[in-house]
Amino acid sequence: MIKYRCKSKGCEIMKKIFKFFIRFFIIILVLTTGIFIFSYVSVYPSVWLTRMAFSQGKYTEHDDIELISSEVYVSKDYDYESISSKNQFNIISPIENQKRYPTVIWVHGGAFVSGDKSGNESYLKVLAHKGYTIINLNYQYAPKAKYPMPIIQVSEVYQHLEKNIDLYPMVDLNQIILGGDSAGAHIIAQFALIQTNPKYEALVNINKVMNKEQIKSILLYCGPYDFGLLKELLNPIGTSILGQIIPFLSRRIGAAYLGDMKWDKNEKWDVLTIKNYVTKDFPKTFITDAKDYSFEEQGKQLAKVLEEKGVLVTKVFYDANLAHEYQFNLGTKNEDGNNYALMTFNQVIKFLEE
Repeated sequence: MIKYRCKSKGCEIMKKIFKFFIRFFIIILVLTTGIFIFSYVSVYPSVWLTRMAFSQGKYTEHDDIELISSEVYVSKDYDYESISSKNQFNIISPIENQKRYPTVIWVHGGAFVSGDKSGNESYLKVLAHKGYTIINLNYQYAPKAKYPMPIIQVSEVYQHLEKNIDLYPMVDLNQIILGGDSAGAHIIAQFALIQTNPKYEALVNINKVMNKEQIKSILLYCGPYDFGLLKELLNPIGTSILGQIIPFLSRRIGAAYLGDMKWDKNEKWDVLTIKNYVTKDFPKTFITDAKDYSFEEQGKQLAKVLEEKGVLVTKVFYDANLAHEYQFNLGTKNEDGNNYALMTFNQVIKFLEE
């Protein structure tokens, strides 16, 4: 059999092109396989994607934010002593800050893996303008620091303020208001449990740092509070791509925070379900959430348990198309014409003044 070999210049060029594409395909295949394996076994790709998603959003501001900003004092990046990093906080208080105002310790959200104190500063200015000092703290989030480091860092902030109270003439440690949004709501709720429930304090082995009488109330915005319900995020939703991605991301975000890829199978994490450990000594509570892409059912269940324990609760849930963290969009009117964020804010002020 005679084999034909092309020796023309055109054939040689075609061979080179063919070899190039074969090599290119192999490289792409290897890279794609490597990325898939890395994404499957490591939490970092999921964390990076989550951080990127959170960085895209920006809240709308109060119509009078320029005037409000001129009448509050913002001092940034105080360091507090910590065994971890990202240990800074900002102070926001009325411009006449020689008086000690009721003091809000606020923990930002970010799915336990992202976020920054700057994200909700505009909202907290509006709150400070009503006569409050805000301690707006950063903490080291996962995976660099794992649970329970954020709770420990809230304690460290308080201890710093207590130790150096003369440096902060606008802070009143006898009128503490705890607050947090999204993941921060869970962190601050768990911190409140430690301060008010000795059995829980012993269970999680984190010492309380303040007396329960110092805590006047707690503000909980759009937080996850039920570990059992969070496990449901691991179940695929329908057949859509998004419905498959959410369980994939949720498992790895949980693993980033807890250091346990099989966290849904480990009973030791049941300690994260807030409602199972609240007592009558839990602080007076304001709790709100949204219907869409949030944790409204968990908020309602926590409110119900708190009321059954005899805790005073103000709960705000709307039958409207509102999404996670709606309460920060003070400049947004809903499709029905209502500014639900501002409505909720006004209820917060009423709650705090009662």
